Amino acid sequence: MPSMRQLGMLLTYGVLLTVGLLNYDNIRQQLNLLLAAANPIIYGFVMAYLLGFLMNAVTGPLEMLLNKAGARFTALRRPLAILITLSITILFFYAIFSVIIPELSLSFNLLVQRAPEISAAITDYINNLMHGFELGDDFWWTELQRNLSNLTDQLLAMISDGIPMVISWTSSLATAVWDITIGMIISVYILASKERLTAQLRSVHRAYADAALVQRLNGVGSLVSRSFNNYVKVRLLESVIIFAFMVVGMLLLCIPYVILIAAIIGITNLIPIFGPLFAAIPCFFLIAVSDIQKAVIFLILHIVVQQFENNIIAPQLHGSALGLPGIFVIISVVIGGGLFGLPGLLVATPLATVCYELLKQHIVRRHEAIDEVV
Repeated sequence: MPSMRQLGMLLTYGVLLTVGLLNYDNIRQQLNLLLAAANPIIYGFVMAYLLGFLMNAVTGPLEMLLNKAGARFTALRRPLAILITLSITILFFYAIFSVIIPELSLSFNLLVQRAPEISAAITDYINNLMHGFELGDDFWWTELQRNLSNLTDQLLAMISDGIPMVISWTSSLATAVWDITIGMIISVYILASKERLTAQLRSVHRAYADAALVQRLNGVGSLVSRSFNNYVKVRLLESVIIFAFMVVGMLLLCIPYVILIAAIIGITNLIPIFGPLFAAIPCFFLIAVSDIQKAVIFLILHIVVQQFENNIIAPQLHGSALGLPGIFVIISVVIGGGLFGLPGLLVATPLATVCYELLKQHIVRRHEAIDEVV
């Protein structure tokens, strides 16, 4: 029979749940305001975590050089490592966006100017396919041909209607740039004093939790760190492989904008499942501005590379690094993206890996307990 304390706790949880459900909209609004205010801090921790990979790679060679230079230079190891890491990161993104943004702007203007010409080229291409496969009387192909001009008009209308949205996005971009700038400053402080912060966190654990709870928390923390580290390494390696395959394929097939398109495909591949789809559409129109046939060939190449990546590369990398079945990857991405948008897409898989591993450990403990009783 439950004790009075258990009944009191159950009643308290029930009251809190009822109050939360009755005030769901207000609570969600306040949480959104809190998250918006905390964006620079979140960005800072995320950037510190990601930059930590590069800083660890830089620290080893730098420490060897400073040791050869003399003991008095060893104190400069951390500041120089942070400076080199930030410099490499800034140069990398500057090199990418200095190519991507001008090319996308030019292609967007050309797309607006040549929309009727591109529509006619697509119509001629479909007519040739229809004639080659003797599909001229098929109703579906006829309807598709007739609606191409309407699709072009709708696309131009969407571009015109999207100007107010662009203005709104510009304002949001300015806010995001400010948040990222503050986050970058916070990340520098975190990288400069990560050992001290880790020691302080462990001190708090020891002060407010018993030894068994501290051990469990350390185990969960190690699991989370290992899962996220493996996930980031796997996604980066996949993106590099996709970038290399796209560069080679586009060069062999003489498709324009090789580095630009391959960079877009590689970067968006960091978003699981939906990233390649997001990249294919704008890249198709980017190439279609200059050559519609090359754009179709690009789509075929993109599909082939993605199938190779999904069926051969990804299972090998994910199976050894993450240990999460494919069905759970899809479910986690769908739920994470639906609840939290792009951030949810990015962190859904490693979080699902953590939950999956914790559930496995719990089931093992339950089986061991049952075996002991038996």
